[in-house]
Amino acid sequence: MRKARLIGLMVAVAVALALVLAPTAGAAGATTPRAASGTWTWVNTGAEGVDVGGGDTFVTGTEDGTWTGTFQGTSVDYFAGLLPADGSAYGALTVVFRGKIEHARGGFVMHLSWQAPPLPNMLMWGKWTIVTARGGLKHLLGSGTWITFLADDDTPLNAATYEGTYWRY
Repeated sequence: MRKARLIGLMVAVAVALALVLAPTAGAAGATTPRAASGTWTWVNTGAEGVDVGGGDTFVTGTEDGTWTGTFQGTSVDYFAGLLPADGSAYGALTVVFRGKIEHARGGFVMHLSWQAPPLPNMLMWGKWTIVTARGGLKHLLGSGTWITFLADDDTPLNAATYEGTYWRY
């Protein structure tokens, strides 16, 4: 009887250790964050503005994007924002990306913010966050920043640099 209890106790300890030391399902495929950087260019494919009073304009529109560097592919970008009378700007984009990262192909949706200080300014910048992914990029997440210079007429040069980190969960 004593021997049976000792064997039972050893089995219970072995099972408990296995459960404690085994990685969880989510962490088993997790990767360490990697650096992301490159260039994002875009062509405006349509924009509409609505006067919302006080010289402020609410804008919405779309653009076709091209990504080089860590993110290699194309995107369709949907934006909305406010252009206050003082010449500042702020808003958000939803980027629907198709392409590859390293050797994996697929797609992701990224939320991207944008802002510029009042005129005269020469910069526009924001933050980006990958919120969902599919295909070979499934379980991809990431975040970072982007920046672009403005032309003499205070319009974006349609080219920005991005940097940040990405990882898989």
